[in-house]
Amino acid sequence: MSMGAPFIFLAAAATPWWSSLLAGAGLFFFFLVMLLALFAIVIGLPGTWVIVVEALVYALITGFDGAIGWWDLILLLALAGGSEIFELLITARGAEKAGGSTAAAAGAIVGGIVGAVLLNGLVPVLGALVGAFLGVYLGALLTAYALERDAQKARAIGLGAFRGRLGAVLVKEAVGVAMAAVIVWNIVGSR
Repeated sequence: MSMGAPFIFLAAAATPWWSSLLAGAGLFFFFLVMLLALFAIVIGLPGTWVIVVEALVYALITGFDGAIGWWDLILLLALAGGSEIFELLITARGAEKAGGSTAAAAGAIVGGIVGAVLLNGLVPVLGALVGAFLGVYLGALLTAYALERDAQKARAIGLGAFRGRLGAVLVKEAVGVAMAAVIVWNIVGSR
């Protein structure tokens, strides 16, 4: 009789019952954070970056076992970065399309950031959403009025920037959903 036989038996032991429970709870919280990140995009917070970090953490915990690998992370980084750039360009384009100058477009972008930060301080979470849209409108309007002294045209430029911001949020949310779909597809498909 060989001395290795008992050790083979020990190596084949079943995993503890709580291991599956912890894995299930981990996946539940993983998907919950992903849903919250998608909501964060709507209110102007960096939800796409939360999704990227979450995917990185999952890959590190699972040892890059194939569910989420380097190429997936590179794709998610490209999507998140591209959506940020696209968000700024669409917001600026909205102001320019309404007849605003490059300065009015820049005023819209700066106004959106300042508005989100200021109103988020007053009314957490919802203030960021309202502040971003109000800031984009006021930033473009005030910059256009300061340059051209035409209130009607300045209002039109502010409204154009507001529409651009709305379109940018919708596009960024669609990118966030696509990012989440890539992750869910990889995780569910690997099981």
